[in-house]
Amino acid sequence: MGNVIYRPFESGRLAKPDRLDAGIAHIIGAYFLEQEPRARFNVRVNGKWDTEQNRPEIDISGEVSAYLLDDPHIHEHLDNRIIAFYNEHHLTDYGPDYFRIIYTLNRQTEKLQDNHNAGDSGTPMVAAVNYSPLSLPPERYMAVEVRKLIDGIYRREGEVPATIASATGIDEVKGLGADGKIQAIAKFDDEQLAGIRDIVVSVQQEPSLPLDRLRRDLTRIIKYRIKELSDYFSGYGGNKTSIIINPLGEWYEGGWKVDQGNSEAKPQEDYFGNRGLMEDAFWGEDWRKPSGAGHLQAWKVAKTIIEQGLADVAYVGLEYTIGQPDAQVFNINLNGTGKMSQQEVIRWVEDNIDLNLKNLAKRYRLDDPTTYQKVAEHRDLFHHPGFPWNRSRRINYEEQDA
Repeated sequence: MGNVIYRPFESGRLAKPDRLDAGIAHIIGAYFLEQEPRARFNVRVNGKWDTEQNRPEIDISGEVSAYLLDDPHIHEHLDNRIIAFYNEHHLTDYGPDYFRIIYTLNRQTEKLQDNHNAGDSGTPMVAAVNYSPLSLPPERYMAVEVRKLIDGIYRREGEVPATIASATGIDEVKGLGADGKIQAIAKFDDEQLAGIRDIVVSVQQEPSLPLDRLRRDLTRIIKYRIKELSDYFSGYGGNKTSIIINPLGEWYEGGWKVDQGNSEAKPQEDYFGNRGLMEDAFWGEDWRKPSGAGHLQAWKVAKTIIEQGLADVAYVGLEYTIGQPDAQVFNINLNGTGKMSQQEVIRWVEDNIDLNLKNLAKRYRLDDPTTYQKVAEHRDLFHHPGFPWNRSRRINYEEQDA
């Protein structure tokens, strides 16, 4: 038996304040790209509760291309999108008078505006493995899948997916609130997955939903979903996972009323922070900022290493320098699982995968507002198979990735 390692990952629900703010920042970015695909922007969102007027207050700040601010109706257009986004995630129908939205958007300098290479320096880093679905670390994959399950039940007003309802006898869970988070803790013997030890669910509830029923029903639903997912994990049967629901008891009040949000607050959720791989949050940034686009490229490199069978585990770091068009391979760590030496894998990556930022943006349609809108809807870069950076494709050793 090797070293026992526990790795947790937390996935916030879509209406959790920080996650909601992140989505709002990205739909603002989508609006700017609709006006001009070459637009530059770095938008920050801070949602909170105005206790004096008893309503949400949303502070929008940052820097954007100067010409975007020449539109006299820009605030009205953005207000409509922000309000619709909020209502969609809270199953409400509030109008403009319910919100206080404050804008402090500055004009970006011409020098930054005219830079169409890397808009900042950065070192995006990711982790991929060959024993978990989508090549994602299992704790990340499981936390997000359970979060998607609970958010889906909430968005369908309590309706449980048909296959799970048939297996568990639970057709609906009425009374879920919008706020919450899920943590999955994976156990490893060295790099060998030994199981998902715990799944801890904190979920807002209506007073009409008793705590004992919430715990009973969600436990059965999640256990069945784990059983479904465990077939896709190498070496994990899924029978020994502990499910913990609302460990502090009832949770009736949530959202901005009790927790101020910030779109930049949780980069560890966006990427692979639980494995010590950190970078700035990418929400509300145009693609020239390497925090977001660079992670997509690093992920493609790591995922390709796994899919090509070059290693069982791949930690990949790229380096971007402001004003430069290409990324450099900063580090590739195969954690002793490589079928080739580290330097051979680095050379293979440099020979076979295009690391040019402009080509990356074109290949992944990062200047398309639809891409920003979809990322805002899913609030996760790596789980949706429809995103082009998540698609699998084996390449020949002599074939250049284009």
